[in-house]
Amino acid sequence: MIITLSTDKLFSDSCAEILKVEKVKALRSFRELRHTLTEKPEDIVIVDLNNVTPFDLTKLKCNVLVLTGVPKFNEAIKLMRFGIRGYGNRMMNEGNLTQAVNSVRTGQVWMPPFIMSKLITSIPENEGANDENQSGLSEREQEVAKYVATGLTNKEIAEEMEITVRTVKAHMTSIFNKTGLRDRVALALQYR
Repeated sequence: MIITLSTDKLFSDSCAEILKVEKVKALRSFRELRHTLTEKPEDIVIVDLNNVTPFDLTKLKCNVLVLTGVPKFNEAIKLMRFGIRGYGNRMMNEGNLTQAVNSVRTGQVWMPPFIMSKLITSIPENEGANDENQSGLSEREQEVAKYVATGLTNKEIAEEMEITVRTVKAHMTSIFNKTGLRDRVALALQYR
């Protein structure tokens, strides 16, 4: 089951409709959410940022996806420090919302591409530290990992390498399996 937190009924209804799930528990207050999570922990909570303070989010012991009207880089960083796993636009399309929920539900980080790119490029380079960590990766996987570390999206990587986005995703899956890393941020930190 997915829990949504918003005073906007349309927000919760839209999440349920887009995600095509029947069991969405729509809550209206943070207090109600804390009480519900005490009774039965959930795998994901989708929070409308209009209804909580970032500090409230530190009290949640579950995977949280925060949606806001206009995503901002500094706000995303602040929320990540408070432990949220996902952040995006309230009006994102069906595919992105589904991807965000699936990523956050499995403990991965999901952010809009412009935020991920800016975050990755703001990380200082880690000279020489990635050499021993590339063992087991094919030459193409190493190339994909390096592009991720520069902040490129899957589409941009595909264009650079002259391959399909699907092939980039296959390389990413293989990289995660071989390295034990869970998301793009961890990969970028490792290969930057």
